[in-house]
Amino acid sequence: MEKVTYQAIDVHELKIRIYGNVAISNSLATVKFALRGKGFQGTQTIYYTPQSGEFRLTRVWVRQDGDWKLVSFQSTQAGE
Repeated sequence: MEKVTYQAIDVHELKIRIYGNVAISNSLATVKFALRGKGFQGTQTIYYTPQSGEFRLTRVWVRQDGDWKLVSFQSTQAGE
């Protein structure tokens, strides 16, 4: 099973819209991360693969008892 380790997230083009007790944020982010996992057939070999890319992010927040709580998150790799 691969694990993701984030090294940097640079958020830009952030838009936030508020509708009463609901807020929706949309942004574009440059993300640098690494995939880490074990070798073939469960061997102890660990591999580390650096990655990067542009992602579109959408978050939905709800205000409850005066606090904003994240209720939904979605990210999609942006086209080239």
